[in-house]
Amino acid sequence: GLNDRVKAYQDEPRNALNDISAYNKSGAQMSYSGALMENVQSLGAAGQLGYGASWHQFNREARSWTTAGGKPRMDMVQLTYHHSMAPFLSDETLEMELRIHRRQMEIFWTTTPPVSRGYFPTETCFTTRMIPVLKRVGIEWTVVANSHLARACADFPLVIGSGGENCDLPNRADQLNPPQGTENYQRISIERGCGPTQVMPFGFQLHYARHVDPVTGEESKVLLVPSDQALGWRDGYGTWNLDLMNALAARNNPNKPALALFAHDGDNAWSGGYSYYREWVKNFTQQASGRGYEPITIEQFIADHPADPNDIVHIEDGGWVNADGDFGSPIFINWHWPPSYPSGGLNVVDPSIGV
Repeated sequence: GLNDRVKAYQDEPRNALNDISAYNKSGAQMSYSGALMENVQSLGAAGQLGYGASWHQFNREARSWTTAGGKPRMDMVQLTYHHSMAPFLSDETLEMELRIHRRQMEIFWTTTPPVSRGYFPTETCFTTRMIPVLKRVGIEWTVVANSHLARACADFPLVIGSGGENCDLPNRADQLNPPQGTENYQRISIERGCGPTQVMPFGFQLHYARHVDPVTGEESKVLLVPSDQALGWRDGYGTWNLDLMNALAARNNPNKPALALFAHDGDNAWSGGYSYYREWVKNFTQQASGRGYEPITIEQFIADHPADPNDIVHIEDGGWVNADGDFGSPIFINWHWPPSYPSGGLNVVDPSIGV
């Protein structure tokens, strides 16, 4: 019933995109769980808490708007129906979660344009073990946290504690990506209690990840779309100085350009409010365009700058740094902590139970 959420779940995203319609490749990606659609539909049908029967029409309308290249300006990406943590699910459960979410999107957003080829993992939690399932349901690209690309580079400059990695240390077995040059790494401390490490431009470029079935040898690939952890946090909690992108701009490769993607909760913190949707989106877009950056959707970027199918990288397991106490842990510690149980007056640690 909070006004910010009443607006975020109905018309405010559509209004924000309308405010930047002069930028002909601009747009956004939004994930909206099937369970949330179910709840809002129920409230809208009853006319409760500020929701109406036409709650879904605003996103449906914005989906019909297209960029200069004919891509949806509001790309309603795929998600698990119940906001389920995909790396923890069996293949069968994950596939069903995605299929019923897709059907729910077809009901409320229609099939014109077709359901998105993109996927936003809940809490950005990703593992390459998911790739075969994603491909089976027609997903071609997935958002990932770029810190897990940086941590998988051979020359990752480790800093421990709140000024750097405040979680498990990178496993050397994961550090399979080529060295990027220590001068190309940057840390920006955030209020969550860590300093996410970016690698430029590698961690802002499109790459493929693959999974090879250990029994059959069958290969599955999916396109990785990195979201920046530090700037995503900044964009979710207030206005910020675009000078933070100067180092990336200086390292941009025109032949393989960088994409600065800021993923965050659109209904929590500052990003849920009027000031985000109706003021900051417009002001940020104006500032970015004025500096020579091109506002663009993921699908339009993929069309303009196709990724090399042979550019296959390794990505460490893990989610985004936003989760309290997790900070991007490769074992997703926030979602199964503490791994212990009481016994005989003692607390017995047993990671296998993950309660």
